[in-house]
Amino acid sequence: MKFITKTAAVLIALLMLAGAVACGEPEAPVDETTIAAQTTADPGELTAEETKLLPNLPDKKYDRDFIIASGYVTETKYTSNLIVSDEINGELINDAVYTRAENIKERFGVEIQVMDISYTQIINATTGGERPYDIGTATLSEIINVLTKGAAADLHTVESVDLEKPWWDQNANDKFAVQDKLYYTFSDFFITGIDNTRACFFNKDLATDLNLGDLYALVDPGKWTIDVMQEMCKQAFVDKDGNGKASQGDQVGVAEAATQFYEAVITACDMEPTKQGADHLPYYPGNDDTERFSEVYLHILDLFTSDNSYLVIGNTDALNMFTSGSSLFILYTLTQCPAMRKNTELNFGILPCPKYNEEQERYMNVSPNGDALFIIPGPTEDVEFSGVMCEAAAYYSSSYYSDSALMPAYFDLCLTTRNAPDVESSKNLQIIHDNIAYTSKILGTTYMQAIYDAFASENRGIATVLARLNKANVPNIKNILAPLGVVIED
Repeated sequence: MKFITKTAAVLIALLMLAGAVACGEPEAPVDETTIAAQTTADPGELTAEETKLLPNLPDKKYDRDFIIASGYVTETKYTSNLIVSDEINGELINDAVYTRAENIKERFGVEIQVMDISYTQIINATTGGERPYDIGTATLSEIINVLTKGAAADLHTVESVDLEKPWWDQNANDKFAVQDKLYYTFSDFFITGIDNTRACFFNKDLATDLNLGDLYALVDPGKWTIDVMQEMCKQAFVDKDGNGKASQGDQVGVAEAATQFYEAVITACDMEPTKQGADHLPYYPGNDDTERFSEVYLHILDLFTSDNSYLVIGNTDALNMFTSGSSLFILYTLTQCPAMRKNTELNFGILPCPKYNEEQERYMNVSPNGDALFIIPGPTEDVEFSGVMCEAAAYYSSSYYSDSALMPAYFDLCLTTRNAPDVESSKNLQIIHDNIAYTSKILGTTYMQAIYDAFASENRGIATVLARLNKANVPNIKNILAPLGVVIED
């Protein structure tokens, strides 16, 4: 898998441009012989090939609409649910999607139309032999219904889509492949994938008061691990109410709802309940490697149920504790980042979620239920048109096109504080973007929810839990995947 990590200097240049964009007209469309990566960054940080990446798009006027069917447009869990915009208004996301649509209109003669349509309506139209929409979106919980009803085309058969380009999420392409097919994925076209991703936010002032050192310096050498995090959580605890245990009136290391916290941590430790095998088929590591899964589970549980390092609390109260300065860390979705920048005085930074140990290859940041895109099957000409539009929209949303495109604009919102850009967090935000661990839910959620429930109840009998889950769920994998044309030999 190829990861493209921009330099911090690119992001600093992005931030310097933000003020000009916010105060007036957006940048004029960039001549496609150049791209945004050609900034003041050290040219040694990006290869010549990376700084000249362009999409392979046809020189053609289609003179038709590109119709997106998406329940996403009424979602409230994202920083923004804009796919199109009527006019420039000085807001970063709005202006980015407006400029994207104008580029597509000018180049291809295509108007983007968005319809608030649920995935069930897409399925009904498709199974009825109609194709009133070009592409659709569905959450990771919903997508299996789209696949089993034949409402998504195999992206590997769409020649106008170049999935190897970096504006397509390589993690998603790998995670969601079913043998040699790929029916849905994420790209820079929408912010749903990264916005639904959990990062590790930390209180900079509290970290300084506790003499914890430079947390940012731990990331690059791979030293940011769950053991290091727990040790810092232990140091952060102050028993203000004197009852001898962590509670809402205390200062704590981390406060968060159990399911969300343990989902983020076990995924960050590369031991999520449902993984993708080398054969591009999903499997349960708790069944295939019970001993290893149990070891990681118990180590996480032992760490965070000791030394008053972690307070189990509801999500709203957890966020209030963090923004009021009463907790050192919170592992929360990035969608909260722009709101915290705008609405609080908190001086906080962004880290990837911590690894299991230093030997782990990379950081992994869970994105549990974002809206993925899929192309609706139909006549080849229509499917290829949809592919061209998805390729163009992803490119025009990426930093490879412009510093003010959708994805850089989203970075900007996450990094711009009331006083100055949070330059120190910029590189970590790129690490998170390049290492999203999407949750595969095509086998359902029963298995993984049982694991999170075991964490929440501090159940150390994980071997018994796994034995029960494996007996009930593993035999069903073959039947679940059969409608997708997958044949699993006994």
